Amino acid sequence: MTSNASENSYYHIWRLSWPIILSNLSFPLAGAVDVAMMGHLPDPAYVGGVGLGSLVFNVLYLAFAFLRMSTTGFTARAKGERNQTELVHILYRSTVIALCSGLFLILLKHPIILTAQYLLNGSALTETLMAEYMSIRIYDVPATLFNIVILGWLFGQQRMKLCMVHLVSVNFLNVGLNILFVTGLGMDVDGVALSTVLAQYAGSAFFITILFFQRKKIFVSARLDTTLLFDRQKWKDIFSIARDLSVRTLMIWAVEALLLSEAAEIGDLSLATIQIILTLFNFIAFGLDGIAHAAEALVGNKIGAKDKKGLQHIITRSILLSGLLACSTSLLLFIGEWPILNLLTGQAELLEQGHHYWWVVMLIPLASFLAFILDGICVGASEGRRMRDTTLLSACICFVIVFSISPVNLTALLTGFLVYLIARGLLLLSAIPAILHAPEKF
Repeated sequence: MTSNASENSYYHIWRLSWPIILSNLSFPLAGAVDVAMMGHLPDPAYVGGVGLGSLVFNVLYLAFAFLRMSTTGFTARAKGERNQTELVHILYRSTVIALCSGLFLILLKHPIILTAQYLLNGSALTETLMAEYMSIRIYDVPATLFNIVILGWLFGQQRMKLCMVHLVSVNFLNVGLNILFVTGLGMDVDGVALSTVLAQYAGSAFFITILFFQRKKIFVSARLDTTLLFDRQKWKDIFSIARDLSVRTLMIWAVEALLLSEAAEIGDLSLATIQIILTLFNFIAFGLDGIAHAAEALVGNKIGAKDKKGLQHIITRSILLSGLLACSTSLLLFIGEWPILNLLTGQAELLEQGHHYWWVVMLIPLASFLAFILDGICVGASEGRRMRDTTLLSACICFVIVFSISPVNLTALLTGFLVYLIARGLLLLSAIPAILHAPEKF
């Protein structure tokens, strides 16, 4: 098939990327407001209760990251094939998984809370507040998983600005309700949890409204066919990717858990330093993920359209754009070192430690951009197994580096982390020839 040059251009890739980069910045804002609201209450246990409860939900949603990724990949390919019937059935299948999983987790509310209290140690008040927060927040799970599915589906159709409007609206609504409930109505952890629940259901209502009014434009008008909906091979493909991406997610979490647990063994100062670096890493990841999300949609679309030449252009130009963004980010981190550190902490000892290891922060964008953009390319190409294997191997390399140095120190931890990021990118790079020359794709 002939490649459309405008669809393969740097401009088109960036046009799809910037709305996601911008909307991603609203995520840490909502979390920061949660902490700020609780930080003005009389006991630090309020911050701890919300923090631990949020951690549990972050882990739950990480376990369902495959929903967004698989939906994007399958949707982009169906769009490239101009298969409108399959396009809408991808939405239906993913929605069934999201809603059934969400309702099932609500039924497991009490076991989940008890497990969290057993695994996450805190003071009696902190654990009580965590349980209160979780007992309300659990009701947002069906809506949140549904929103994840719709975002993935719209990503696959390259409707990035619509996704941006949704993400920014939900997160700012969360912030506004948070302030209203806590500051205005005198609520505490229940107010923070309730604001998240209401914001997520508002996001679902927003999506349903959009789907109704634009049903012809985004192909929701295609007739439901139960035979296609319950096609055994399609469900097998979904759960195959779910298995692979869940292992990948577990390995990513294991590396961060290793850093935090080993730093805690060294001392509180090292733990605080690692926490600051990982916080900045998450901000960097949110930014670089914007181009990766665009690559997911474009790669899947080119494979569906059997456009090999266009796919080559998309892969090359996405990697170059991501590298340019990484270099710009490193430069900004170099210029903004002290303002950023002073924003994150006022402790003299921690400021000095942060300055000593700032070289790690500046290297993170350069070390990680290949992993992020190639993850996006692999999602678009439905290469979940390769993502799983490379992340597993990279994590093992990190563990070997960390534990080969005795006693473990902060430099070893951070070096292992950087090598892990670089290894993920380089190992994924080997997937590109396989994607370009796979006979089943072209």
